[in-house]
Amino acid sequence: MNDLKAGDIVSGTWGYSMTIPEFAVVTRRTEKTVWFKKIRKDRANMMGPEGPILPPVVDDAKERRAKIRRLGDGIERFDFGYASMSKWNGNVVYANYLD
Repeated sequence: MNDLKAGDIVSGTWGYSMTIPEFAVVTRRTEKTVWFKKIRKDRANMMGPEGPILPPVVDDAKERRAKIRRLGDGIERFDFGYASMSKWNGNVVYANYLD
């Protein structure tokens, strides 16, 4: 099953004492690889809800590549820095930039 496809918005969070959301748009994929570009987010000041700016605005023109992995829950994921990215569910993500 190929969950991720070109045009999908993906999200993930990272941070130990902070929660930093990341958003990207999938540009293309193969069976085992996904290419994506980071997109801008409607950033919370210090903490609160965040989501991507829609329609997606590319924040960095660099196209990145990652290996797709599927865990026991069957959801396709890939790593972007420290964030484990998966298809965005459309809900805002809680952010906390206070350390």
